[in-house]
Amino acid sequence: MRSDPRSKVSARHRAVTRTLAKALCDVEIDAVDFLDGVLFVGGTVEDVAQGRTLVAWDVDYIDPTGFPLKDHRGVLVFRFLDNVPTEILVRSVVQLACTLRDQETPKNIIVLEPVTSETRGRAFADKPKAAA
Repeated sequence: MRSDPRSKVSARHRAVTRTLAKALCDVEIDAVDFLDGVLFVGGTVEDVAQGRTLVAWDVDYIDPTGFPLKDHRGVLVFRFLDNVPTEILVRSVVQLACTLRDQETPKNIIVLEPVTSETRGRAFADKPKAAA
């Protein structure tokens, strides 16, 4: 059984996802931190999102074995160096999300994925399959 990705989210990382979700709401993109009041008891990421953009820390939140997706086109993985200041990271993601919104490219989930020596080149072993 795979471990719950929530167990490896630090206080700093949690603050970043909350700050990003708030910043997205400030530019009229309905967003919520995946860890704040989002109950995942089954279904798909889209079911949990309920039309909102979910903000998550770590690609484990899009691992198809634990968090299935109906449509992978709604996923934005934002990889960055872990030492990037929060303000710069949030501003960059918000600018990208606004551009995508303006192009009518909706996102169901934005995943922040820090690039470290451990995660460089990390990928899932199996190609994800869309949920039914």
